[in-house]
Amino acid sequence: MSKPLKEISDDVYRRALEKCWAVKLDTQKTFPTLIDEWITVEMKKLGVPYSYLAYPLLTSISYCLGVSRVKLAESYQEPVILYSLVSGRSGTNKSSCVSLFRNIINKIETNERDDKQHIFDSGTIEGLMTTLHENNGSVLCAVDEFSTFLDAMDKNSNGNVERSRYLSLWSGSSWSKKTKHGGKVEIEDPRFSFYGFNQNYFLINMIVNSNHFDGFLPRFLVATSEEEYVPITEKIAASKTKVPLCIQNLFDKIFKHFYYKGHVFELDTEAFTLFASYDQKVLDFRKADVFEDMKSMIMSKSIGNVLRVAALQCALRVVTSNLDADDLSNLDFTIGMVDMERAITLVTYSVNCLIALIDSTKNTSRNGRKRHSEMPLPEVMDEEFLLVHKAKIKKIFTQNSKIVPVSSITRNHMCPQIGGKNGSEEAKRFLKGLELNGLGKLSVENDKSVFIVTDKENIENQIVSDLMTKLDL
Repeated sequence: MSKPLKEISDDVYRRALEKCWAVKLDTQKTFPTLIDEWITVEMKKLGVPYSYLAYPLLTSISYCLGVSRVKLAESYQEPVILYSLVSGRSGTNKSSCVSLFRNIINKIETNERDDKQHIFDSGTIEGLMTTLHENNGSVLCAVDEFSTFLDAMDKNSNGNVERSRYLSLWSGSSWSKKTKHGGKVEIEDPRFSFYGFNQNYFLINMIVNSNHFDGFLPRFLVATSEEEYVPITEKIAASKTKVPLCIQNLFDKIFKHFYYKGHVFELDTEAFTLFASYDQKVLDFRKADVFEDMKSMIMSKSIGNVLRVAALQCALRVVTSNLDADDLSNLDFTIGMVDMERAITLVTYSVNCLIALIDSTKNTSRNGRKRHSEMPLPEVMDEEFLLVHKAKIKKIFTQNSKIVPVSSITRNHMCPQIGGKNGSEEAKRFLKGLELNGLGKLSVENDKSVFIVTDKENIENQIVSDLMTKLDL
């Protein structure tokens, strides 16, 4: 079993839920009409939010696409692999949603032996390796209690979930492992898609307790939707409603066309322009505050998820428009503008949910104390501030380069503890203080955080000139 998470207060839990429930998904811009109609009826039948069906549907379809990928260039390709996590309180019918898509996937007819295992939902890392090996390197994981699943995967790993394996599987990286019973097993280009449900409390606790820098949660599409309260009379009425789409037929067609050979999706001009705009938005976010590490990671990983979801949207759009066709090989599966718009809508909702969770718990560290980063920034560089940081200021302003890597300043050995404060945190405040006082600018160059020094040789820059004089530089 993994170590139990430290408890969070009722106030933190309530604040996190309120912030997440305030984030709304624009369901008018998420799926082709036939699929949207099907989801709308099913959510009434089950009494669940839209996201309870939307994310598992997308993830299940990603499994059906096999070794498909999105190609922007030879050196920039994304596997169509999706991880999603939906949280809700106990009693909100999460298990029914898990079972719904499990049953659809298990009914898919394959070209292989009858005992092909589509679903992996429990076991160890070694068990996952074996299942992938026995199923041509592709499997769907569907769980209704994410926390229990993680505990199960902890077995034989000294209490630490092998999250690094999930990270590499999300990227479709080849996997080689020496197993206890099967010897050395190698899987090239694996496809492991994952959707899970969990209770709100556990997800919020993960945000508070987890390592924010391991990249685990940022790879997931996450939804914490406000609950739906559907009376039994409306559920019964919805169960009698007929919809044009046969969801099993849709899955069968997509699996048959894509699973065994895969497909390389490309973007048309309009879709690429919209994607490039989203990519720039992420870069602007990262430049705005280079110390928002967790948020920056969420935004960065969302770029890959946008491409992956866009490919899924393309497949859904084309196939739902050609449900009567026996052969899909001559159809155009180029990602278009509408596919990209829908993908950005769904991924942005996930990003906003995660950021809402972070913002609502940012004052709570793993031991419940205030984080050092919550200390106010200096409004002016008074004498005490300058003297304390004189050595660092001199090092920055007397070196040859005007562009200083932030990592060279924020390392603890560069900034010994000051007044009992963590050196790295104090260094971050120091850099923000320099920027606040017009002495430079925090930015991103070549995907690295840097501090761009104001031209110290410009005699018209009175701020720098005064600083150099005061510090006798």
